Amino acid sequence: MPSSTTHWESSAGALLLFMAAVAGLVQLSAWLMSRQSKWRAYALRYAAPERPVGRVCLVRWAAFGKRGDRCKYTYKRFVRLIFTEQGLFFTMGFPYQTFHKPFLMPWAKVRQVEHYDGPSYRKYMVTVDDGPDEIYLEMMAAGCEGLVRFYKGTIHPGDPRMEQPPQFRPY
Repeated sequence: MPSSTTHWESSAGALLLFMAAVAGLVQLSAWLMSRQSKWRAYALRYAAPERPVGRVCLVRWAAFGKRGDRCKYTYKRFVRLIFTEQGLFFTMGFPYQTFHKPFLMPWAKVRQVEHYDGPSYRKYMVTVDDGPDEIYLEMMAAGCEGLVRFYKGTIHPGDPRMEQPPQFRPY
């Protein structure tokens, strides 16, 4: 006796196939982004043996590249930082963590830290200089107490032009 597929079974199969395709596309984009943004190169150069103990700070906006390149490789609300005595421990949030291995950037690579005080917020902009490449980080002060505790340099007041949304900043 031939079996017949009900409408419910075919719909569930199509939904499952669609979800698998979307998950595959997200992972493909994560793989491509890790290569283009040089995250993978940082993870190989500054490999972290293990995740340090500390509070995780959510980075609102992270850009990889020089200012003249308009920082075309950006992550919004996916990058996580843990501030340690050795430096900045970079990790990635779900779903990009598969192809973005964590790394530990030493404090010596941090070129500048700026703070901005608004009417109802305080945020930091951190610039990491690694020779031909730079990383720009924007994070709210809440949850980032480790930055003030471990950073040995001067935290400068920020440039008002940098208060604009990232796409309108002068770089």
